[in-house]
Amino acid sequence: MLEFQLNGGSREEFRLALGMADWQWDEYFARLEKAMEPRRPTADTPILIPETSPTRYISFQRAVNLRFPADPSGDWHRSDAFFGYEEPYWAPLAGDGQEVGTNPTLGSLGVRDMGKLIADYEIKPYDGPV
Repeated sequence: MLEFQLNGGSREEFRLALGMADWQWDEYFARLEKAMEPRRPTADTPILIPETSPTRYISFQRAVNLRFPADPSGDWHRSDAFFGYEEPYWAPLAGDGQEVGTNPTLGSLGVRDMGKLIADYEIKPYDGPV
């Protein structure tokens, strides 16, 4: 739509070009406005953890938030890392078959089973170990 307007078209002309009725156009913009609202995670909506393995694992910010109780490293942003929004939300993984993976260089170094900790945090694993 922005390109359309930059080339001299108006919103109304864009709506007509798309063949949308007024009510469809209004509904479309209402959905856009809702999608653009700032959102915060809610504690009652834990994200789902897809099936993991030593070569397909939780990484990035979520991994930093999974630490053993006596481990001095880690982070404390569990609400942002593991709790989602109203719609279903899954944790992206790293490793085999994923966009990012360190398996060729690090193998499974540092990958450990954190299933009990996930359960203690009331985060829902999809299936199997975490």
